[in-house]
Amino acid sequence: MQYPILFPYGTYGWDTNTTTHNGRRITCREYYSYMLQIRPDDRSLLLRSGRLLQQYVVDNYVKVEAGRLRWIRQNQNNIRAEVYQGLQDALHVGEYNAANVGQRTVLPSSFIGSRRDLTQRYEDGMAIVLNDGKPDIFLTMTCNPSWPEITSELYEFQTAQDRPDLTTRIFRSKFEQLREDVIDKGVLGNVKSYMYVTEFQKRGLPHVHMLLILENNDKLRSPEEYDAIVRAEIPNYEEEPELHNVVLKHMIHGPCGIVNPNSPCMKDGRCKKNFPKKFSPQTRQGSDSYPEYKRRNDEPVSLNRRFTIDNRWVVPYNPWLLLKYDCHINVEVCSSIKSIKYLYKYVYKGPDRVAMEVHRGIHTNEIQQYVDARWICAPEALWKIFGFNLYQLYPSVVRLQIHLPNRQQVRFYDHQMINDILNDDHNSKTMLTQFFALNNLDVEARHYLYTEIPKHYTWGRGNKEWQRRRNRRRVLGRMYTVSPSEGDKFYLRVLLNHVRGPTSWEDLLTVNGTCFPTFKQSAQERGLLEGDDSIRQCLVEASNLRTPIALRRLFVTILVFCEPTHVRSLWEEFESYMVEDYPSTSSSTATNFRNKLLRDLNDILLLHGKQTSDFDLPPLPLHDPEDNVIPRIIQEQLSFQISHQDLDDVRKLNFDQSFAFNTIMNVIQHKQGKVFFVDGPGGTGKTFLYRALISKLRSIGQIVLATATSGIAATLLPGGQTAHSRFKIPLNPDSSSVCSISKQSDLAKLITQASAIVWDEAPMVNRYALEAVDRTLRDIIGCDAPFGGKVVILGGDFRQILPVIPKGNNAEMIGACIVKSPLWAYTDVLHLRQNMRSLQDHNFAEYLMRIGDGIEPTIHDDLVKIPQQMTINWKGDDSIQQLIQEIFPNLRSHGWDGSYMSERAILTPTNENVHKLNDIIINHFPGEDHNLLSFDEVEGDTNNLYQQEYLNSITPGGLPPHVLKVKKGAPLMLLRNIDPKVGLCNGTRLLCRGTYMNMLYVEVLSGQHGGHRAFLPRIKLKTSDNAGLPFVLIRKQFPVRLSFALTINKAQGQTIPNVGIYLPNHVFGHGQLYVALSRGVSKATTKILIKEGKIPGEDGDFTKNIVFKDILLS
Repeated sequence: MQYPILFPYGTYGWDTNTTTHNGRRITCREYYSYMLQIRPDDRSLLLRSGRLLQQYVVDNYVKVEAGRLRWIRQNQNNIRAEVYQGLQDALHVGEYNAANVGQRTVLPSSFIGSRRDLTQRYEDGMAIVLNDGKPDIFLTMTCNPSWPEITSELYEFQTAQDRPDLTTRIFRSKFEQLREDVIDKGVLGNVKSYMYVTEFQKRGLPHVHMLLILENNDKLRSPEEYDAIVRAEIPNYEEEPELHNVVLKHMIHGPCGIVNPNSPCMKDGRCKKNFPKKFSPQTRQGSDSYPEYKRRNDEPVSLNRRFTIDNRWVVPYNPWLLLKYDCHINVEVCSSIKSIKYLYKYVYKGPDRVAMEVHRGIHTNEIQQYVDARWICAPEALWKIFGFNLYQLYPSVVRLQIHLPNRQQVRFYDHQMINDILNDDHNSKTMLTQFFALNNLDVEARHYLYTEIPKHYTWGRGNKEWQRRRNRRRVLGRMYTVSPSEGDKFYLRVLLNHVRGPTSWEDLLTVNGTCFPTFKQSAQERGLLEGDDSIRQCLVEASNLRTPIALRRLFVTILVFCEPTHVRSLWEEFESYMVEDYPSTSSSTATNFRNKLLRDLNDILLLHGKQTSDFDLPPLPLHDPEDNVIPRIIQEQLSFQISHQDLDDVRKLNFDQSFAFNTIMNVIQHKQGKVFFVDGPGGTGKTFLYRALISKLRSIGQIVLATATSGIAATLLPGGQTAHSRFKIPLNPDSSSVCSISKQSDLAKLITQASAIVWDEAPMVNRYALEAVDRTLRDIIGCDAPFGGKVVILGGDFRQILPVIPKGNNAEMIGACIVKSPLWAYTDVLHLRQNMRSLQDHNFAEYLMRIGDGIEPTIHDDLVKIPQQMTINWKGDDSIQQLIQEIFPNLRSHGWDGSYMSERAILTPTNENVHKLNDIIINHFPGEDHNLLSFDEVEGDTNNLYQQEYLNSITPGGLPPHVLKVKKGAPLMLLRNIDPKVGLCNGTRLLCRGTYMNMLYVEVLSGQHGGHRAFLPRIKLKTSDNAGLPFVLIRKQFPVRLSFALTINKAQGQTIPNVGIYLPNHVFGHGQLYVALSRGVSKATTKILIKEGKIPGEDGDFTKNIVFKDILLS
């Protein structure tokens, strides 16, 4: 295009022979970058041409890009790619001319902005998340055309739109300064990793999206910490006048909606950004991995003559950054990889376009697709002409080749002969083949996975060799993605993600001395892939142990949790094994055994809300001689074995326990309705009282429903079940929820006949769950009294942990507590005060009460002093080993000792540190390692967007790890309610008695079912809505974790005579310190290690004690 106004005397412009004054040839981009520079005292007509300048820079950038695309298109006739084996095959059939071999290359990933380029960058971002964790902060910075640095440089009558070169340069300079503040100076926290992308709005203003992953010590874990970084309110003008004005200028959305329905953010009558937001008195974690920020209902502020706005319209910001940079800077706390998908959203929608057309054709021209009708604005064209970075991430990611044997890509030219190509060793060397060669030569390299090699070695592009890394620069490695549809190449990738230090292809194919023909078979033999008949193999392994009772329960577990597809064939194969313990008589027949087996299976299935008719099993007999008019669920309650020990314990009750016992029994005997709450600190004998009450009532023919909030507490009660299981409470109850119990059901009849309901650990339950049970019982029984007039015995300790509100604030946790329920007004409180657990150490019991009541003297932000007898001084990681030795002395001598394991554990606040401790201790534990791997997938991910290694790296709370490292005799903890009737509840501690490829053989460690043995299969477990993931992860794994170490929350309700407490950070919730300490029985057997326990000028160790005194009972 010609520009006679800009160049009235003409110009040579750029051509391929253009050089500098030194004779160096310059590129087209370099030439136009030179032409568009700002020079002192240069009255450039080009920079004064207004909108014509925009057209000029866009045209010439298109010229630059067209040259690159032309080179790619023209050289596809010369540069070809073919796998190495393809060349060999061609040679074998008599083909010698390289011009007749191979395929044409399309728009490559080296072309910035192509779909392949963006896809690779997305995968690089996921590699960083795999290594460093999910992003913590999402920051967006947008250019402000009113910056004084821009306005002061404008010529007369110019606006910022007339000078895209100026806005581009100033924005880039400002962003580099912000990047220094955020990344180098750490104004939002010390940054471990980051990535950013530069984009351009349709109106032309550039903006940058940046994701930050913070160091572990600086991660934002609570709403209070969110508020320290991000605000979403209009500041008070009298207190912060400058910030007030800047927020109104840059951080107000819209307005849109009813007041402005024509706003560009409106779609189908709603704002795409979901403005206006809701008012919120406190910051809390939202449902989409972003917080709901504090937005108080303050007085509205006038935005202009047309609109008044309030805090609902404020875009979240950081005050310091906003004041310094005077532009739109949106700062969000995030905890999801959704932000990475947003960052690289053009992976899915491609470059900006203004039009598209659909036409028939069998050939896809990717270059033409890229060129057709793409949208480029002047600032974007200038950004690329000036050579500014569009993308950046840290640490850098090395992309590792993956290919099958002799199937690597080889680059060659038309004029080359195939013999010469094949005889050149340089062509046969790849990152992967040289990885094998490195492992043959370097012993240290054999400790690493393929993806870990770039951290320790660098790839020499010239000599194609791995060489030891000399600098300390952080580098990550990732293999190129492979679809499962690519067959053995996909399984090769699976092997490389798990096998360390392979020395050859044959080494990968060999397992236990057997060389398999395919990588898929090798992966299956190593347990990396789920076999087609894994469920059957699980039953085969269990049947070989000849324990029919456990086999029957395993069969039900498989029906309920494993979704088998051939139930009838499994039944026919294993029916005989499941009836081996049935007594045989002269009149016994196979039909008798079958009917009895079906009844037994049906009874177990009923506990899960299912029955044999739900599966492809033989029908139950129509006229069962064992059938009774009394429902089985009621028969079961009436047939409980009554413990003589528990009956005798009635005489051993102390004064407080006797008073509570007699008060409750008197109400029951007079057939009155009443709600009690048994309040007692940990160790005051609440469970002792419950067991005495339950045994006494059952001994006189009464029905008592024994429940608890947690699975571990339920196992301590005779016939105990979790309250959610017993009453069918919704998983996420709200203020109007009811339980899933029909008035005509057998469970409703059982509730009607029950004399009392015991509910232990009630303070842990959300008040809405309790209220749902109340509504349901009123409906079933037809009585409007609390709980339908039943005697309900709640119990627990409000000094302990309150209902868990994921990332909720203090007010939300207090609001969810049962003392805030209207039912509390009808509740009589019975106090237990004497600590039976610490009878031998009264000083310890008194100290626990002061901690629980929040009256232990504090200094410096709620820090309490820990008795010196209980502390271990922090001296680095060696202190962790000392703590382990204190709690698990002579561990190697107690490999199979169940009583030893049940009496000790280390408690810590977070799952992250639980995993760390368990990994350390299992390595000290005697026996052979068994690494049991999970099989992971994303629900509905048909395009395999998420790679296996990323899915394997995720271990959300409540899910077992991908690599479950166990040894025979090691303690485990169950993560699901598998079979509550025999003690297999969420939180039950188990002992590993045997490991198999498809099954675990376990023994219950404690409680009324202690010693019971069971089989556990792999089952499918799904992540919850609050896991912070943009998808549902389905993990098929044994539902257990190691339990040398437990979270403090999981330990509630247990007595642990030898307890260690590891606090790398202070506790973060109400009652956590009290719960941890009160698991122990004395100062001598309780040890605590505090990493940040020292206070300058003070002797001893200190830690935080968080107590919400509002909810403690007097």
